Amino acid sequence: QDETSEVGIMQTRTIDGKKFVHRICDDPEKDGVLIDAIESQLEGLRMKTVHRGKIIFERTAKQDAATIERLTNNSIVVGSIFPAYTFGFVDDGTPLIYNMVRPTLEVYNTETLTVESITTDLPQAYFRVVGVHKGQITVQAGGITFTAQLPERMI
Repeated sequence: QDETSEVGIMQTRTIDGKKFVHRICDDPEKDGVLIDAIESQLEGLRMKTVHRGKIIFERTAKQDAATIERLTNNSIVVGSIFPAYTFGFVDDGTPLIYNMVRPTLEVYNTETLTVESITTDLPQAYFRVVGVHKGQITVQAGGITFTAQLPERMI
């Protein structure tokens, strides 16, 4: 099989002329998702992850507000006010993707295709979401860990 490392933890493989993507931690045979978009649809997009059987792409251009839309049957595109190489917290147990963008938390719902954003009191720094559990979010920046209760609409 023709397998290629992509950005982050993503791997692609070509089978019978069709391209499939999976996370490096997943079984490529069982968890591979067909890239059903054509090349022109992927212009200006960066593959980020696979979430609940869908490929998540991010717009490489800065957006005025966070956005989410379905690209194809197997693909969803998110747009961020600050697109970044790394991506937020993704857990297949929930349709939500949490992304910290400086002091702003963006929460993308991959089922309803809606976005919630909230500006936090955190300082202007690069934060990484490390977990969401029982309505609490934990983020890290520069060796410092912050934990906070999420608003109900973001759980």
